[in-house]
Amino acid sequence: MSTSQDHIIYLWNRFVAKTATKQELDELFIYLQQTGNDNTSLELIQKYLGSNTIEEIDREYWLNKAGEITEENTGIVHRVHFLKTAWFRYAAAILIIAGIGAYLWNINSKVKTEDTKIANTNTIKEILPGGQRALLTLADGSTIELDSASNGQLATQGSSKIIKLEDGQLVYSAKPPIPSRGGVVSPDGETGVGSVQRATNTMSTPRGGQYQLTLSDGTKVFLNAASSITYPAVFNNKTREVKITGEVYFDVSKDPSKPFIVKSGSDQLTVLGTAFNINNYPDEISKTSLIEGAVKINDQTLKPGQAYSQGKLTTTNIQQDIAWMKGYFDFNGADLPSVMRQLSRWYNIEIKYSGKIPDVKFVGKLSRDLNLSQVLETLNDMGIKYSIERTTLTIK
Repeated sequence: MSTSQDHIIYLWNRFVAKTATKQELDELFIYLQQTGNDNTSLELIQKYLGSNTIEEIDREYWLNKAGEITEENTGIVHRVHFLKTAWFRYAAAILIIAGIGAYLWNINSKVKTEDTKIANTNTIKEILPGGQRALLTLADGSTIELDSASNGQLATQGSSKIIKLEDGQLVYSAKPPIPSRGGVVSPDGETGVGSVQRATNTMSTPRGGQYQLTLSDGTKVFLNAASSITYPAVFNNKTREVKITGEVYFDVSKDPSKPFIVKSGSDQLTVLGTAFNINNYPDEISKTSLIEGAVKINDQTLKPGQAYSQGKLTTTNIQQDIAWMKGYFDFNGADLPSVMRQLSRWYNIEIKYSGKIPDVKFVGKLSRDLNLSQVLETLNDMGIKYSIERTTLTIK
């Protein structure tokens, strides 16, 4: 075995053991990328180390590591050209040596087939990404379109003021109710059984919308597209209860005396103060992911880094679960239907399949600020044929 091969085997051993430095990884990945197409790298590894080493690779660990290295080297995060260059050099090499097969978002864009180019060359009206859009429905049935409403105080419910901030957030500012023998006395002197507390409002986002909300107790809520939350203008003295649909992120204000309860479909979550994400779209498998604190869902308790789905607790990739609220899509490991569902909700488009659904897996991240045409460039790079007419995207 030549000296150069000795060195590659050395780098490989460091790679499998997770002890390789950034410089060593860079050297190994470049070599593998250059030789991966003719299987030279696999033959070398299998000849001198045995094929069993392929199974020893922690694929998810190294895919994440590749992203970290590239982010540090380029300083560019979640951009299309970023995904097509440096990150894919690393990720593609990992996919090659991990035996996964050809990586799907090919950085060698020159190999696009002419058929795919022709099939996907459409003159279409540009479809913009989603934005800060939501509808507020008050207890009396009146509605306020938040994206077109002026900043400042929008309404008053008892002692609760509803205020729209400049950065597209809605805040409830309320003084806590005062208990009395006859029921509840609000800070403004109104006596009753909690008229303000019975004032239940609903914030809902359309497809192509998202919005942030601060409840009267200080809890911060972030709604993804096609989602909703129903909540009281002021919480009562015992519990804080809300109901949600779609996907919602919570950062709950701590108050041990008042458990925070979230009803999501058939699930009920109870927390005291914590951060978590709930994905409960009708076309997705319901999933609750815990970022910090503790959550009791039905009869099970989640720990940070865990998710609850279909009655089971599992370890989850938190950063991927909350990527949407940080402004990007994390498609690592996702299949085509999963990616299309996310794009459908954010760009408010309809997805159709005219034939067999391509069996592909995605890697990488995309900014949610991109126009749809920029996102669809990735399908071109993968050789996936599609057509788009108005707001309908058809995968062929």
